[in-house]
Formats: sequence, structure tokens, C-alpha cells
Amino acid sequence: MSEKQSSTEATVNKTTASKTATNQTTAKKTTAKKNKKKTRPLWLAIILAILKFIRVPFLCLVALAIGLWIGYVKVGHQPTSEMFEFKTWKHLFDLVFAN
Repeated sequence: MSEKQSSTEATVNKTTASKTATNQTTAKKTTAKKNKKKTRPLWLAIILAILKFIRVPFLCLVALAIGLWIGYVKVGHQPTSEMFEFKTWKHLFDLVFAN
């Protein structure tokens, strides 16, 4: 019985050692992948920086246009084409800031 136990223990030890070696190899590969830094071309980095910078002002302008459209066309029941005319907004400005 002791021979059987010894051979079983030896098999278990080999299997454990094999798994440990596999885990270490996988860990090294994963660490190597994490340490590798992705480099972008300069032109792409510049374009992404510009887009990041103008993202918020662009979204503000879109929100303003949607709000004007909802207020002037949907709530005010005016034609959409008048929303883009300068005289419409001049008249609105005069109404708001009149004495």
C-alpha cells in the first residue's frame, strides 16, 4: 500500500508542478502583454486630441439647436424655415431686452 501511495503522491506532485509551470508561463505572457504600450501614429494622436477638445462645445451647440427647434417650431407652432432667419432672432432679442 505504501508503494501505491508513493506512486499516487508522485503523480499528484508532477501534475501540480506541471500546472504551476503552466500558470507561471501564462502569467509571464500576460505581464508582457500588459507592459507593452500601444503606440499610435502622430497624426491619429493629433486628431484624437482635437476631437477631445471640441467635443463639449460641439455637444453644447447641438443641444442649443435642438432646444431652439423644440421651442420655436413645436411649442411656438412656427415654420421650421423661419428658425434659421436672422430677423426672427433679432426680433426675439429686441423683445427680451426692450425698455
